[in-house]
Amino acid sequence: MKKTVLVIAFLASLATAKAQSYLGYYHDNYAGVQGVLFNPASIVDSHFKTDVNLLSFSSSISNDMYGVKLFDALKNGYDFDTQSKKSFTNANKVNMNVDVMGPSFMFNITPKQSLAIFTRARSIVNIIDINGNLVNELSKDNKNNFDYSLGSPNAVGNSWGEVGIAYAAVLYQSGEHFLKGGITAKYLQGVANYHFQGNSIQLKYEENTLFPNQSQYISSGTAIYGTSQDFATNSKIDIDSKSNGFGIDLGLVYEWRPDYNASVKDNNDLNKYKFRFGLALTDLGSMKYDKGMRNNYNLNNRITQDDFDNADNLDQFLKDNYSATVVNSAIKSKLPTAVHADVDWNIHNKFYANLNGDFSVVSKVKLNQSSIANRVSLTPRYESKWFSFFMPISYMDVNKQTQVGVGLRTGVFFIGSGSILSNVVSSDSRATDFYLGFKIPVYK
Repeated sequence: MKKTVLVIAFLASLATAKAQSYLGYYHDNYAGVQGVLFNPASIVDSHFKTDVNLLSFSSSISNDMYGVKLFDALKNGYDFDTQSKKSFTNANKVNMNVDVMGPSFMFNITPKQSLAIFTRARSIVNIIDINGNLVNELSKDNKNNFDYSLGSPNAVGNSWGEVGIAYAAVLYQSGEHFLKGGITAKYLQGVANYHFQGNSIQLKYEENTLFPNQSQYISSGTAIYGTSQDFATNSKIDIDSKSNGFGIDLGLVYEWRPDYNASVKDNNDLNKYKFRFGLALTDLGSMKYDKGMRNNYNLNNRITQDDFDNADNLDQFLKDNYSATVVNSAIKSKLPTAVHADVDWNIHNKFYANLNGDFSVVSKVKLNQSSIANRVSLTPRYESKWFSFFMPISYMDVNKQTQVGVGLRTGVFFIGSGSILSNVVSSDSRATDFYLGFKIPVYK
């Protein structure tokens, strides 16, 4: 059990070094099929005949407990307990996100209609209202007596796969006004789910100096704990074809084209707008884990340090030490529904500035509810047919820090990070992210 706590603490400390995917890149007019993940309307009236994604991935992690100088933290011998900057409260947060896009493509059906088909694997971990002081105490080898209120922490980890088909069309075009819309339908295959919600949890530690292994943890309160399968009897993840669901994304894009003349032949290398406004609602839907289980645990008990150290996993630890009441079996997990809104300004020729907001529209304290981190970003960029360069500047509500990153696109691949520049200079980094992708673009 101690190893489990240390892993959680280590992941949280790495976070100090949903953020959402591909920050800075997906606003590019040459983002191609990746753009459909954030606004399905983006694929129509594009610069592409077709765009094929071979493989791309994005990962991010953020927290508000530990701050580090990232590249020092990656060195051997770094001691998080003594070298990191700690910001423990009674309600700390951790957010982790992994997003992998597999073979995917988009193509034009007609000049005013486009279609995209994509494959995707996703994993999101949200931990909120966790007592950072307690996490710190549990990660120590030598503990002192403590008595903490854990309150009502809420945690969810969900991994799933998606197969999506998106359709987008030009809805209105007259003079300087241009409007397009899109919709994505997604089949969801559940992989694994964990969720935990505590209620009035109190944890006290009484040290036994003569026999440390007999030191005691005294706990009270209740907790609901659910999983997609019984991991206490089978720790290997079994993907069940019946654990599935459906999702929908919706999007609109309006472009103001004051200088566009429809009678002049299009130059496919140039964008037609002065301002572009995008609005999307993503991840409406849920999936049901057919073999899921959920219990309500009474945490009023005393356990020894031996009990704590010898537990193989959380599932077995809870079963062995606390009385449980079965709540229900099949587990329903909702997607992290979010609103994405952005304004893209063509400053001059190939120079642009994008103002973007990503906002969760679901309750983050609800049981088994995944969510994205709220974020506002400003991204200046240079954009051309075969090369783009962008520098996102963003603020997230999880780590409450401004981050600066950099990225580029060279036609057949793209690479970037929304936090790399700030992480190089900061000694109190609480978030990091990175993305990379390879594709085959076929331009008009």
